[in-house]
Amino acid sequence: MLSSSNGTGRASAHLPRLFHVDASQAAEYAEVDARVGAVAVALGLVSEAQKLFAGCGRYDLLNKLHQAAGEWDSALAVAERHDRIHLRATHFQLARHLESMDDPAGAVRHYEAAEAGAAEVPRMLYGAGELGELERCGHSAPIIAISVLFSFGVLRGFALGC
Repeated sequence: MLSSSNGTGRASAHLPRLFHVDASQAAEYAEVDARVGAVAVALGLVSEAQKLFAGCGRYDLLNKLHQAAGEWDSALAVAERHDRIHLRATHFQLARHLESMDDPAGAVRHYEAAEAGAAEVPRMLYGAGELGELERCGHSAPIIAISVLFSFGVLRGFALGC
């Protein structure tokens, strides 16, 4: 999963950096348990942080913690049950993760669940040189090429009349 630079070999050693919360940011949370949970993450006490986040109802932080730990099934379960506002974002982040892990089928499924499939799937397939797959999916390569160039800003000035 993650290799450890400090020699412990534990993924939890990297969670404070992946979770992007330090002790100074923890003071911003209104709930005491959320503050303590953020400090627990900084100290590498992940299971305690999970309990604290769930106990105070900060399912957004619990979802973020699961994502940082690579526990995608747990992150999706939390988002579906308690953190619906972040469900699409969780699917999107999982799709990006799967794309980086060279799992295009899984990435497509989650991009579509995130309602970002119309833009992200062609971008991903075009970037991978899968023009045949684009056409098989019902997209024509020239239209996709134009949409990809537009999304990268190449044609934006032309479309806006600049």
